Amino acid sequence: GVHFDMLNFVVRRKMDHRDNLARVCRVCSVRFAIKGRKPKPVKNFKDAIAHLYAGYDVDEDGESVHPPFVCEKCRKTLMYVQQKLTAGKPVTTTLKEKLPDFNPHVDGSCGICVYKQEGRPAKKPHIPPSRVPAADVCTQPTSPEQESSSPVPAADVCTQRLTDENIISEACKYGYVHLGTAGSGALVLAKYQANSLQFTVSQQLHIKHDRTWEVHIHNKQLSVSDQPLSSLNLPTVVKKDNQAKFFLELSYCTICTGNIGYEELLDAKREGLAETVVFKKMGSGVAAIEEKGFRVIEGGRTYDRTIRHVDCQLLIPNNRLASRCDTCTGYGSTLRKALHRLHNKPSLDLSHSSKVANKHLTKKQMEVKADDIQREKKAQKNLVFKTKRQVKEAVEKEGCLVSKSQHTFLQEVVKSTDTVPFPENTPQHFLFKQQQEQLQQYNSKTMRWHPMMIRWCLAIFHTSPSAYNIIRQSGFLHLPHRTTLQQYSKFTVPTPGFNTDMLRRLGEVAKIDQQPEYKKNVTLLWDEMKVKSGLVYCKTSGELVGFTDLGTVNEEIKAFEKRCREEQHGVEELPDLATHVLAFMVRGIFNNLEFVFAYYPCQGFSSAQLSTAVWEAVAILEMMGFHVRALTSDGASPNRRFYKYNGEVTDAPVIYWAWNMYRQAGREKIYFICDVPHLIKTTRNNWENSGSNKGTRNLHYNHQDISWKHLTRLYHWDLGVERQAVGLRLLHKLTEDHINLNPALRMRVNLAAQVISTSVSHALAIQGRHETVSTRTFVSMVDKFFDCLNVKNPQQGRHTRKPDLEPYRSVEDARFNWLEKEFLGFLDQWERQSQATPNMTKEDRNKLCLSKQTLEGLRISVSSFVELAKLLLQEDGVTFVLSDKFNQDPLEQHFAKQRRRCGANEHPTVLEYGRNEINIHVAGQMIAAVRGNCRGRANDAQIDLNDDTPLPKRKRKR
Repeated sequence: GVHFDMLNFVVRRKMDHRDNLARVCRVCSVRFAIKGRKPKPVKNFKDAIAHLYAGYDVDEDGESVHPPFVCEKCRKTLMYVQQKLTAGKPVTTTLKEKLPDFNPHVDGSCGICVYKQEGRPAKKPHIPPSRVPAADVCTQPTSPEQESSSPVPAADVCTQRLTDENIISEACKYGYVHLGTAGSGALVLAKYQANSLQFTVSQQLHIKHDRTWEVHIHNKQLSVSDQPLSSLNLPTVVKKDNQAKFFLELSYCTICTGNIGYEELLDAKREGLAETVVFKKMGSGVAAIEEKGFRVIEGGRTYDRTIRHVDCQLLIPNNRLASRCDTCTGYGSTLRKALHRLHNKPSLDLSHSSKVANKHLTKKQMEVKADDIQREKKAQKNLVFKTKRQVKEAVEKEGCLVSKSQHTFLQEVVKSTDTVPFPENTPQHFLFKQQQEQLQQYNSKTMRWHPMMIRWCLAIFHTSPSAYNIIRQSGFLHLPHRTTLQQYSKFTVPTPGFNTDMLRRLGEVAKIDQQPEYKKNVTLLWDEMKVKSGLVYCKTSGELVGFTDLGTVNEEIKAFEKRCREEQHGVEELPDLATHVLAFMVRGIFNNLEFVFAYYPCQGFSSAQLSTAVWEAVAILEMMGFHVRALTSDGASPNRRFYKYNGEVTDAPVIYWAWNMYRQAGREKIYFICDVPHLIKTTRNNWENSGSNKGTRNLHYNHQDISWKHLTRLYHWDLGVERQAVGLRLLHKLTEDHINLNPALRMRVNLAAQVISTSVSHALAIQGRHETVSTRTFVSMVDKFFDCLNVKNPQQGRHTRKPDLEPYRSVEDARFNWLEKEFLGFLDQWERQSQATPNMTKEDRNKLCLSKQTLEGLRISVSSFVELAKLLLQEDGVTFVLSDKFNQDPLEQHFAKQRRRCGANEHPTVLEYGRNEINIHVAGQMIAAVRGNCRGRANDAQIDLNDDTPLPKRKRKR
């Protein structure tokens, strides 16, 4: 009673092992048929295989282990690889990342010899009923008496002669062992795997009374309908005529090995004394777990643990040569990426001065950091002890003991002397006079400190309160008490929106009533800064601070929309927590005024919300006496939509101005300006994405590419290796940070300005490559545009010897004509060329030029600046205009001061932001921004030591 296809299967597994290897591809492990043309030996392609698989030598393959030939598909691919290698070109293929592993032949379990052909099964031979043995015929009772006396189900009729002894006897032929009977009465069979001196159950089979069955692998139940078993066409009920095939098919199924060889990743992810490592999914849940207690030999190495996916199929049919199931194979790519990140992860700074937050460290890393902090603490104690001892020895050796009367006499001499050993109008002279004045006070509490002294002390105190206390308690200097400083640093309660005390402070700093008319011209700037989302309890007001506050009008509209949504959906919405702060700054065009006078906690303003806040800020400034001439912001989409909705439509290609409704009955223009440093960064990013990085653009001008690869090749050429001039560089400012950018480096303006510069354009010309002509034109045009709109001071052009950096002194300045005609004409011509390119989709044509957002920002800035600068030059008292006065650099520097106040955490809470705002205003120019996106910005405003303008002070409670 053995089935025909089972006989055929048994005959095939007895074929010669080497003949079977000759029908398997060495590269892809797929079986192929030999039809006429003899397959090519794998050794013909050993150079290609060595290149693709990390120098693997096929000469070391064993004749009885590894296949000697390759299939036709792999032959063509390897021929292509050898041709590319001969020509010295890069190679990319679709072959597997790793050569398949093959094991020596083992009778009964060889994956090469024991092979079941896939596809349509062989047709069963027709056997007449008369030739069927009587013992194997299952008959049904025919008479009613038999039906009533023996009510045997149809499934049991065929199995009534199949006893447990028959099943155990047949199972033992295929390596199964009888373990006993389960609690439900099912027959339990198992297959063992020998690991050295230990035996583990690799497969457990339960056969019930009705002869249905279950397979248990690693304590997981598999039924006949599960994926790995459904492909084997196994019977749902074990019968006498199919039990041989049933046990044969199951015995030659292999167990998925999971993902082995990731010991380094397991050790890195193991936390504390955890027995197993759990790999989590991106959102929530478990993706895979570590599994121990088995032994796998692969590639000559022995592995005793693996990483198994939670959806692992566990069993692999015998018609597959793979050692892993499809689920574990797919998860292997995720593990390889994790291992790559582990190898390329920069080493964390675990020293006592590390700025890495403890929440990002493991328990072991925190222990290392704590040990280093203890060592540093001990070293500092030793240093303090040595310093005290040295000072004491110096006093005992060189000091002179004076009496109380002598001490009083010397103190009177210092108080009465008028000679100061420092030049006037210097910080040293100012500090000496303050110390002298303090010594003359009978009571230190009666000292009236100079406002500049208060600012200097506040700058030190807010940088490091501990350092200020050490200086004050050392006795070397007499400084105000911290309570005195807090009276100035808390002169008002920080509130979102327009604070009355801050507006009054703005009027005092600007001295608007004392300024001539032309110095009242200002620019309104705004931008967003990231803050830490969350609620903080304010002890002063007793409120929870951290919710969004968009202003009175916007909050009313938002509340109305919220009520409508709640009525529609029937679900109450929670208040929004702020993630950003929108800050408004006023900047003088003809003076050094830079003052942040309002801020709004938000999750990002929409164009409609922004419109309400901006025009309210313009109205307040106009009522205070300022003359708002321009609105400056970055190129974010809400800002561009704000320009579109509020601007006036003219014949110009872009909307770049609107009517100022608060000036001259609404008949004076107010101009929109896109921040030029932001435009330089976005232009550089467009160039970087052309032929490199994300590859989202394909810049093309005058039939030539504008590619980032031109800059990369120029940088390596300038290093001097190719031209045998190592160290003699034309572009000494260019570094790897300019070429290989990351998100943090892309935010720095100086890196973009140094890449798009005249030096790069000249170096490309000296390099002499014809295909870089359009790249040189692009770089030189954008560089001149940036110089024309980045004039910082009247002496900049003379110091740098660049006429484009001279201040604008006349409406006939040639740079106005160049910006309007040549630069905008260059952009228009480039855009027309890209749109006229034939045989391309609209999306591909748009990639040939700068992005539409960047083009729109460049046109808005040029049109607004040219028209506004000409108007300003015609006003009385104006001698020159500096184009730098219309960018956002001061606001970026202000954000850098905010981040500096938070130490290692660069994102303050909303409450901290408001308090820092007051401290920065009081300290003024004393606080320097050591970090920020605008590097190297000179502080043109010198500290006036004679400025005795009183500082705002908190009123005493009476």
